[in-house]
Amino acid sequence: MKKHILKRMLSLTLALVMIAGLTGCASLEGQYDNANKLLINGEYSEAAEAFASLGGFQDASQMTRYCRALAAAESGDYDTAVRTFASMEQFKDCYLLAPYYSARQQEALGVSETDPAKWYEAEGWVHCSEAVALYSGLPMFLDSDPRPAGCLELMYSNAQALADAGDYQAAAAVMTALGDYSDAENRAVYYTACLYEQNCDYPSAYSAFTGLDGFMDSPSRAKAVLATVYHTADTDKSAGKYDTAYQQFTWLAETAGDYSHENGAPAEQAKECARLQGEAMLAKETPDYAAAREWFVLCGDYAPVDNPSAADHILQSWYLEGESLLGADEPDFAAARAAFTNAGEYAPAGGASPAECILRCWYLEGESLMNADEPDYAAARDAFTNAGEYQDAATRFSELCYLKGVEYSFGENPNYYAAILAFINAGDYEDSVSQRKSCQSSLLQVASVGDHVFFGNYEQDNNTENGQEPIEWLVLDKQGDRLLVISRYALDCQQYHNKWVYTTWANCTLRKWLNRTFLNTAFSEKEQEHIPTVTVNVLRNPEFGTHPGNKSQDTIFLLNIQEVQLYFPETEARVCQPTAYAAAQGAWHHKNGACWWWLRSPGYIPNRAAFIHYGGFNYIGLDVTYENAAVRPALWIDLNP
Repeated sequence: MKKHILKRMLSLTLALVMIAGLTGCASLEGQYDNANKLLINGEYSEAAEAFASLGGFQDASQMTRYCRALAAAESGDYDTAVRTFASMEQFKDCYLLAPYYSARQQEALGVSETDPAKWYEAEGWVHCSEAVALYSGLPMFLDSDPRPAGCLELMYSNAQALADAGDYQAAAAVMTALGDYSDAENRAVYYTACLYEQNCDYPSAYSAFTGLDGFMDSPSRAKAVLATVYHTADTDKSAGKYDTAYQQFTWLAETAGDYSHENGAPAEQAKECARLQGEAMLAKETPDYAAAREWFVLCGDYAPVDNPSAADHILQSWYLEGESLLGADEPDFAAARAAFTNAGEYAPAGGASPAECILRCWYLEGESLMNADEPDYAAARDAFTNAGEYQDAATRFSELCYLKGVEYSFGENPNYYAAILAFINAGDYEDSVSQRKSCQSSLLQVASVGDHVFFGNYEQDNNTENGQEPIEWLVLDKQGDRLLVISRYALDCQQYHNKWVYTTWANCTLRKWLNRTFLNTAFSEKEQEHIPTVTVNVLRNPEFGTHPGNKSQDTIFLLNIQEVQLYFPETEARVCQPTAYAAAQGAWHHKNGACWWWLRSPGYIPNRAAFIHYGGFNYIGLDVTYENAAVRPALWIDLNP
């Protein structure tokens, strides 16, 4: 009985619980519906509170955030609204509401300033542009379709206001942002053209105005630009700004060739400016001759009345440049001659012709070369020769050489070597020959090992018409009053022997030639008195041991291998160049001038003779009949025979 009663009570309790539950669910759904009604009626704050009271019922918590975001947007708090909708992108229409209220936010910022200048400075046009772009991405959503019109109209009207105020840069920027709205594209170009004109960029302004194909007053504005350019160029020309005036007139001529003006056509004006600029370059304190010629070239065939032609101006500039180069502290004679050559036949009134000026260049260069611390006699002689009949050019070189010789040979520390070179180049001017011989004797008396002296004469420059030249010798040794010397240059070209047979120094034909032909050709009887006959020792070839033959008694001889090793220990010191005469006789020489020269030592067999090859020893030797080896004579000079 008790079990039955408990069972009935439990059933009753469960039924009451179920009834209470059903009643509670019906109550929450009603509250949810009421909250939705508030949302639909736009009572977003109230709806948010209603949904919040539902706790975790269905999507009440999300609806709470949704309604609060709408309430924030309604109050103008777009930042909160956009952030919330963006975070709820998957809920309801949040993916549309986020960009919509971003657009509303940009629109609000874009219309917040009424003054056009301040509106532009605050980037109101940027905000409006952004709003329009966002609305365009939300077709048919809420009021996205009609809302851009207000932004576009505001941008257009403010752009016009900015242009009216002269701020063409801002106006052009806003019109560009408007894109294809109304005539914004053309206005953007128009205002840009006005900006170019305002900034004096007339070529760009003209190009922009003419590209508008008659839009607004662009044709008249384009003509006004041409007039402004002409006036500006004319003003610059009057102010001496010929280069800028030239550029402007040239642009006018190229852009509007038929443009006419009472002061002259642009093309003629440009040439006149080029002429004036060229003359200005010549009139500078430091004339720019090259620039002047460039300007004169631009003149073409333009030649105003009573003024030189452009071609004459160019010749004049070359002439003036030549005079400038010649009159500089450090004259550039070669460049001056080139300038005078380019001057053609131009000559200023009462002035020398370019041809005469070229001769003067050579003359002055000759004097400059002679006045150097170490005169370049060869170059100076050529310079005076090239000076032709200018003044005393024919004798001036000899005179200057003579004066140099006198200068070097006298004083506390006479330089006899330099004096001899000077007197040699002076030729037979006055007493140059006797002065030279006196200096040669003095130099021999004071010479030491390593010095250069002069003794005897031999053909060297291969010009037999001017006679023999003094022989220059290198002092190798000094013993008492005797000097052992070897010619500085290879003086001739001879075979070692005239037959290809075993031979030695003692019986070779080269020894006979040196002690007969060369001795009598190079030295006077008085000079031969100072050349003693000496015993010439013989030594074997140090590499092959070849027998050298017998000793000999000679006045003139060649060095052997051992003597060259002693007196010329360095390879470079053994390098020798042939005279012009020796080279003409067949002496072979390298492109650097070095020749092969005989030694008296035998080669590796008796029908070969050792020689110096590019400064190095060749112990094997050349065939004794070889015809292209040079001769460097050696001898002893007795200062007091």
